[in-house]
Amino acid sequence: MRQNFSFCFFSVHLLAIITLACGDAHLRQDFKAENNRPVLPNTLAVLYFRNVAELNEWQPLLKGVAAILIADLGKVRRLRLVERGQVEALLQEHGLSSAQLYDRFTAPRAGRVLGAQRVIVGGAMAVGEAGILIDAGVLETANGDMIGRSVSSGGRLSEILRVEKELLFGLLDQLGIKLSDEEHAALQQPTTHSALAFASYCRGLDYADRHDFANARKAFKEALRQDSDFTEAKKEMEKLEITEREE
Repeated sequence: MRQNFSFCFFSVHLLAIITLACGDAHLRQDFKAENNRPVLPNTLAVLYFRNVAELNEWQPLLKGVAAILIADLGKVRRLRLVERGQVEALLQEHGLSSAQLYDRFTAPRAGRVLGAQRVIVGGAMAVGEAGILIDAGVLETANGDMIGRSVSSGGRLSEILRVEKELLFGLLDQLGIKLSDEEHAALQQPTTHSALAFASYCRGLDYADRHDFANARKAFKEALRQDSDFTEAKKEMEKLEITEREE
């Protein structure tokens, strides 16, 4: 069942977030002037989760969660994923924060600029001293309607990879996607067994986005030192090497 995003969005504690992220008129007009990319069926963009807790140290973490969610969703044959780098480029090009991509006006329009049929949006809240709760949902970019219901998962920060997996399967369920046995088995595999490796990976993404390639390289190396089988960290290291050669 689809619910109109204007009236029912995620959960009560996130309604306040939408009010804060009200979408500036000039920003909406800016997106309206963009040449939208052709939208292919089943194309999905994952926008960064809004840092509701406003903790600066969470910014790299939420980038990492989005990156791993994109990587996992990319293993589903029916889906086409917009690369995280395209989302980051959109933010940087328009001088936006993740909060500004969150509201019901801007998120669908950003999705259309990215060529996505649907976008995943959400917010991350602090729970106690070392806990996190993430709510997420899927919007149609054509009209801003939400598909199905929101999903949420939480736990200690050290359990963030479990949180990501729970969000992953919840979102796939709301999308009505039935996984093959092979896909289900692949998605059950942990991204990494090391919370320290994931933390270094997140820092590496943030450094790379800020063009601090020296520190990005150190962070990805540290991630691989903690877990030499961390595939996504290996991929980011390879991308970094290509970027450094081109500059």
